[in-house]
Amino acid sequence: MFRDYLDLLKKVDDFTNNLKAKHNEKITCHSGCSKCCITGITVWKIEFDHLQTNSPSYKLTSPPDDSSRCKFLNANGLCSIYKIRPLVCRLWGLPLMIGPDTADSLHKLDSSITKNGSGSVLMCCDLNFDGDISKAALPANDLLNADLVLTTLAAINHVYCEKFDSDVTKRFSIESII
Repeated sequence: MFRDYLDLLKKVDDFTNNLKAKHNEKITCHSGCSKCCITGITVWKIEFDHLQTNSPSYKLTSPPDDSSRCKFLNANGLCSIYKIRPLVCRLWGLPLMIGPDTADSLHKLDSSITKNGSGSVLMCCDLNFDGDISKAALPANDLLNADLVLTTLAAINHVYCEKFDSDVTKRFSIESII
């Protein structure tokens, strides 16, 4: 039932592993780094159902008094659902190339996001590649095409939702599986 979704996750994980192998010294993401692990992350139906189906029993131990942190972080800042984490959690921090349409939307939300000459945006966690990936001059095959990945996810979700007569546009908070 989740085969196409799992294939997409594997492709993103393979990209990440290859990127880390090539640029290990420039990537500071590591176990325990939870800078991007915030509350309020939403996913589509296929991701939500995958989390619900495969989630272990949780004992949520989020850092005390920090309502902005993801509820799946334990006291050491480790993700309790790391092996089944959704696509957004796998993507964030990587060097992402975002196409002109998405870039325009992001630029309207945050004017500090700068577009290149083609109207695209290159984004990456500021802890990776010394915070300035434009200077790192990464080759194109080291940039993940976020639009392609997200369009693929949307298509997989669409087929999944049609099978179960669900709203293809509805998003779910990952924390609501608790």
